Amino acid sequence: VVDDRIYPAGEENGFFCVHDGKISPPLFEGTTKEQGFGGAAVIPWKNGKILIVTSRKGAFVYDIERFLESEGGDRSQFYTRFGSEVDPYLGKHNVVDAVRLDDSRIAIGTRTGGIVVIDEEGRLLQIIDSRAGMEKGTLFRLFKDGVGNLWACTGNGAAQIFTSLPLTYF
Repeated sequence: VVDDRIYPAGEENGFFCVHDGKISPPLFEGTTKEQGFGGAAVIPWKNGKILIVTSRKGAFVYDIERFLESEGGDRSQFYTRFGSEVDPYLGKHNVVDAVRLDDSRIAIGTRTGGIVVIDEEGRLLQIIDSRAGMEKGTLFRLFKDGVGNLWACTGNGAAQIFTSLPLTYF
């Protein structure tokens, strides 16, 4: 949920927007979950836009306000690719979730490659995986708690990551 809008990823057509009891057309034209545009996460972005992080196709900055006010047409006019130096890593490890840690950092959880922390420019800040001390296991979800720490739900349980401190404890 971002700004009172829900962004489910449909089985056939990828992401939608649900707002005020209405369901939008698919946000990406001619795409399916099988093509990698299916569900990872939608997080708030700058200037009222959203960042859609897909499972295998990278991330896109989407002008959702313009899209919802439009009369249809070519959907590609409403988004731009959020290029990142970690795109190859994310594509290889299958993104499952993403959360905004603070005003400048985003945590992206992958099924098999741990958690990737980037800045708003897409630069790699940190990879939290078994080499960094996180227990091995498939990652399913990420959550940020009320004090700003990150929780990773894995096949082996939950791991709390103190992202507000200069140390990590699993």
